[in-house]
Amino acid sequence: RSASSESAERSREREKRRRKQQQQVVNKNRKAGEGGVGGQSMFWDGFQWVPRADTGISNDINASRKNRRLYLGNLPYHLGVTEDSFSKQLYETMRDRGMCNDPNQNPTTSPIIRIDEILKVDEKTTQDDYTDVKEDMQEGCGAHGKLIMVAIVRPEHAKGNATVKPGDVYLQCATTDDATKIMRAMGHRKYDGRQISMTSYEESKFNTEIKP
Repeated sequence: RSASSESAERSREREKRRRKQQQQVVNKNRKAGEGGVGGQSMFWDGFQWVPRADTGISNDINASRKNRRLYLGNLPYHLGVTEDSFSKQLYETMRDRGMCNDPNQNPTTSPIIRIDEILKVDEKTTQDDYTDVKEDMQEGCGAHGKLIMVAIVRPEHAKGNATVKPGDVYLQCATTDDATKIMRAMGHRKYDGRQISMTSYEESKFNTEIKP
């Protein structure tokens, strides 16, 4: 039995498992009398059909995200202020006041997103598995912001580099705004039954250590 046929079979089994989980969620949340997944109780999150959040009071941090957004307008561009310089000043203020999860990472200026071990790598993982995940990230995340590149870490890339792990995915977005939109839309969702873990990643490190 060839390696390619085994890989194809694993891809089919993974897709069957994903569709089965999706159908279970749809059946569980379908309202009486609804004819399909297009009802008000479900929506497509980029990877699968999931139930809509309850419109009542929720403790989910993402449910109140819109109410916590900060709007900044009328910046004095004529005085030489730029978005980059303002973002840098905002980050330094947040860092000095202990408001950053990681004081060494500027959360406001990087167009690079790191997705931690979106693929669980083992001895059975094939090249097709990496390709499938890469294409899923391109399609799902690319629907919410412009992507320049999707890079997935393979075992050969991680050798001698303790900062990366096989299965990590890096999204190079066109702008910081695109990165923000993608993280806002996709950061709290699940892929292949596991929670997605997205963080902003330093662009200079991406260019020197990750970018092909």
